[in-house]
Amino acid sequence: MAEGFINCGGRPAKKAVLRARELAKRGADTIAFASCIQKGTPVGFPCPFAKKMKELIHKDSGDKIQILDYIH
Repeated sequence: MAEGFINCGGRPAKKAVLRARELAKRGADTIAFASCIQKGTPVGFPCPFAKKMKELIHKDSGDKIQILDYIH
């Protein structure tokens, strides 16, 4: 099991797919979105690109990568 952490690349998450590919290349089989991305906790502002980012990563990786909506 490989573990790692990487951010989305900032707004508008243009680098999210490339970074997900890099995680997979290094052995990751699951990507967990931080709670702040979709829920906006603790800052109260969810990422407006969260849904699209998740869709793009899933489209690019297929079933090779499991995507978790939040970490806690």
